[in-house]
Amino acid sequence: LHNLSCDNTLESLSSIGLVGAFIGGLVSFFSPCTLPLLPAYLSVVTGGSAGKADRRLEALTLSAFFVFGFSIVFILLGLGASSIGQLMRGYRQEFNWVA
Repeated sequence: LHNLSCDNTLESLSSIGLVGAFIGGLVSFFSPCTLPLLPAYLSVVTGGSAGKADRRLEALTLSAFFVFGFSIVFILLGLGASSIGQLMRGYRQEFNWVA
């Protein structure tokens, strides 16, 4: 019975984390740094004709590839940073001594 309540608590915390990440993504998307780039992005993806029905599927496809490309780049950067961190962890005593 105790494990069941712990599992429910962890599941609710996990869903809170997902909601928090989604809200954080929305906030960063609408931040003053990225919002001015939105018209340029949309004009490139849609070719300047977002209202035409035949171009909507093409715009959706191009947007999906754009998101996929960004995801791959940031996943690879994260893997690289994690690998460097793991490598540096082996020399933690030396880094502490130098610092």
